[in-house]
Amino acid sequence: MSRRERTFILLRGAATLLVAMGLGRFAFTALLPAMQADVGFSDADAGLMASLNLAAYLAGVFIAGRASPRGRVQLFHAGLVVAVLCIAGMALPLGLWFWDLLRAAAGLASGFLFVLATAFVFERGAATGPTGAALHFAGVGTGIATTGLAAQFIADWRLGWILLGLLAVVLAWPARKLPGESVRAAGTANAAPRLHWSPVFVLLLVAYALEGLGYIVTGTFLVAILRRLPETAPLAPLAWVLAGLAAIPSPLVWTRIAHRFGSWASLTAAYVVQAIGIFAALAGSPVAALLSAASYGFTFIGITGVSIALATRLQPGAAARATALVTIGYGIGQVIGPWAAGLVATGSSGFALPLIGAGTVVAISALLSAVGHVLATRAAAP
Repeated sequence: MSRRERTFILLRGAATLLVAMGLGRFAFTALLPAMQADVGFSDADAGLMASLNLAAYLAGVFIAGRASPRGRVQLFHAGLVVAVLCIAGMALPLGLWFWDLLRAAAGLASGFLFVLATAFVFERGAATGPTGAALHFAGVGTGIATTGLAAQFIADWRLGWILLGLLAVVLAWPARKLPGESVRAAGTANAAPRLHWSPVFVLLLVAYALEGLGYIVTGTFLVAILRRLPETAPLAPLAWVLAGLAAIPSPLVWTRIAHRFGSWASLTAAYVVQAIGIFAALAGSPVAALLSAASYGFTFIGITGVSIALATRLQPGAAARATALVTIGYGIGQVIGPWAAGLVATGSSGFALPLIGAGTVVAISALLSAVGHVLATRAAAP
């Protein structure tokens, strides 16, 4: 594969994740405060919307992981179309039921796109080395920063959704070519081997599932939390931009740490940094708010990149199935997180308890990863 071809594959992968995750999922976080202020729905309603999105994402991951080689490209293209329509469609003020439906459809599409785009990039050999995987996953952080800028400079949330939808159209056009020739070649390949249930793979699954439960509380409500405190309200949109900017180099940094010290050590450190950032949001000061946003952005995409790369190494020859399986565990945590956090916040008139819970489960992920590091070191010892 030429360097030019590899670069195009990675850019198409990044564009896909920018549409599916950066815009399709996280624009909701950036534009949520303006939507709530204008329409007047509760935190519980917002949490339900987010959980519907993530439940459908989980279903999309499951379907994509079991799709036939030829069916995968059809799901990929359908996911691009649905993602674009759902982003622009959020501008229509047709009521909570309509937004619930759109968030669910967007989640299904993002599940298709995340698993399949990542599998296509890895299967085509474009993600070799730390820079390859980093460029692919950097699309998410770029999308988050873009949604933060939209929230900062576009006063009308409807216009924000429309402009982000137009951007999604522009990006989806080149992204549609990502499957390439690998799809036809895969049509004649043998079925993927069975998954190998080793102790370290189980540890990875559990730690990554808890990460999904913990990180998504910040990922859904950070801007809304900051908006409600007089000290941090002016920083809320810019904090989300900071989270996105921090997320862009995150896959490269944590992947390089993984290459130098091992994947488990990298994951342990990332989980610790993220937990500290979640707890920092409890302080309510501007400095703590920026620290929380930067910590969130700097870790969650890096954790995803290292975890999926580790899963594919632990399950050689089954990139799509391994990606789907760890993402399903992650997705289950994501479904529970926003809904539970929204209910607790509504009942307790604040997000202190949800943040404490989120930080605690991420800290447990750090502990499990440390155990994984010990097991992996022992296994590698002569």
